Amino acid sequence: MKVLNANVIDTINIFPNKKEILGYKCIYNEQAIFRDGNIIDTKIELKNHSPLGLSWGYNGSGPTQAALAVLCDFTKDDEFSLKYYMDFKNDVICQLPRKDCVLKYSEIQHWVDLKKLVAE
Repeated sequence: MKVLNANVIDTINIFPNKKEILGYKCIYNEQAIFRDGNIIDTKIELKNHSPLGLSWGYNGSGPTQAALAVLCDFTKDDEFSLKYYMDFKNDVICQLPRKDCVLKYSEIQHWVDLKKLVAE
């Protein structure tokens, strides 16, 4: 179920006059993902795929941990997240560019809604 489109990602907003994009800010050199200025929990205690940090833009352990971390943070539902994070990794996290970017909240919600609809 690939649902990623060009609206999912955007480059980091460095121009103060531009409207803020609502989403997770993925900072590549820091191997961290931020929500509202705070680094999200990696959720290593649930599944430990990458103790060295989060990543995106390819298929590997860093993106696997990032998928779990983002889904848990966004949904606040560990059970749902553990069931679907590999799909989220393949559909969304692996498709992000290997650079600083923003993963929009609205696109994550769309993915979650589709996954729940298909599961019914």
